[in-house]
Amino acid sequence: MVPIYEQLNGRGIGYSEEDFFKRFIEIVSEYSENGTNKSFAFIVYDMQNTVIRNLLRDNEVFTKLDRLSGNELTIFYFHSKDVYRIRDFNHQVLRLFHILDNIEPPYIVFSRFKNKVFYDITVAKLNTENNYLAFHEIHSVIEKYKNHKNIFSSNFRENIQSFKQIVRIEVIREFINILLT
Repeated sequence: MVPIYEQLNGRGIGYSEEDFFKRFIEIVSEYSENGTNKSFAFIVYDMQNTVIRNLLRDNEVFTKLDRLSGNELTIFYFHSKDVYRIRDFNHQVLRLFHILDNIEPPYIVFSRFKNKVFYDITVAKLNTENNYLAFHEIHSVIEKYKNHKNIFSSNFRENIQSFKQIVRIEVIREFINILLT
């Protein structure tokens, strides 16, 4: 799992939004050059959702989700105290994968990557009532996606949308270049 901490005024740990998207392209380019199959996930939430925020701050939960993701799945999530930055980042993640629907957080965006193409783009909306149920829901959906199982057969199927389009890495690079200029 890769937490994306907002860098405050160019200081401290973390990435600026620009640095993160540049790093994301570097990671994807490395996989592309190696011909590696890889999956990515973005846990998208807002800071008002204290259940998800607290869950991702919990070291034990982070460790369990990190172990679950293994080497085949890289999970990103953005952490900032700035509500507007989080909304902007969430919107950019949807645009990155050409998801035009206006989906309210929290949700997870999944995508597989192979031969310079993102495909099997799936959004799983999360229904978070309490920490235990939220962890179980996130764990279950990630496990099924990672293992190429049909996440539509889960208890959460009414909240899952699949997008059949594919997005080429060149399109994502161009999008990020526009975003950063």
